[in-house]
Amino acid sequence: MNLNSVKEYIVNSKSAQMIRFGAVAGFSSIFEFGAFYLFLLANIHYQIALVISFTFGSTLRYLWSRKYAFKSQAKRVKTQYSAFLGISVFDLLINMFSMYVLVELLLIGPMWSRLLAGTVAFIIVYILHKKISFNSNLIK
Repeated sequence: MNLNSVKEYIVNSKSAQMIRFGAVAGFSSIFEFGAFYLFLLANIHYQIALVISFTFGSTLRYLWSRKYAFKSQAKRVKTQYSAFLGISVFDLLINMFSMYVLVELLLIGPMWSRLLAGTVAFIIVYILHKKISFNSNLIK
């Protein structure tokens, strides 16, 4: 297997969508975690820091997911973004609950808790975005 065939697989394979979504999530998470960390340094409560940084990260995730992960050409961008936003709110709730359990009950630091909470939600959110937000049969 040469480099061109690997690139072709990553670019065009439906089964590689999760890899592309993971890359998009990873890159947007770098920005999101950086913002989260800065908010913590500014003594902002971890739940408030989570909401603000998550909003920034979700916006990047939508833009990059639309273009790179799912290669959406849907014309109804408002409908697609609304579906994405609804799933993102669900994702945020999963993260907030997970962070509460990890920070308050298990006494794990906020940065590690944020990483663990995001990991827990990743697969659920990927499936929801694939089946709803970027489903070409639902949103054309």
